Amino acid sequence: MRLLTFRGGVHPPDNKHWTADKQIEDLLPKGDLVFPMSQHIGAPCMPAVKKGDYVHVGQKIGEPQGDFSVPVISSVSGTVKDVTFMATPS
Repeated sequence: MRLLTFRGGVHPPDNKHWTADKQIEDLLPKGDLVFPMSQHIGAPCMPAVKKGDYVHVGQKIGEPQGDFSVPVISSVSGTVKDVTFMATPS
């Protein structure tokens, strides 16, 4: 089967005029964040932090417990408010 190609590539409009005069803003999370320890498959992670700990961006907050688990890493810095079981949509 022959691969269909065309010359010149795709060049959609960039529409940069919408944001050319705008400043870049930091979008910071507001309120409390929840980091589920369970993943789509495999055993859930064990929390590696406790209430009151200060967590840095990139810090491991969940320790994997199974062959198909990976660590949970924090995407924000802040103080751990609570470590508790919560039902999640998944």
